Amino acid sequence: MICFRDMTFCSSSQTRCSNKDCHRFFGEYEKQDVKKWWGGDGAPVAWSDFFPGCDIKIEVKDELA
Repeated sequence: MICFRDMTFCSSSQTRCSNKDCHRFFGEYEKQDVKKWWGGDGAPVAWSDFFPGCDIKIEVKDELA
């Protein structure tokens, strides 16, 4: 199976973790890059939640708290 960059991204990117230095982070740059690569929406991206055991996570603060 083919997927974007032939790697698995963390599904906690931007929802629970904000570590943009992590190689598994999927941010705005990657969102634009995947659309260019695929030619639009619906590209195959591999996801997994690495947050629970991650040593480099930066938890997103709840702005309403």
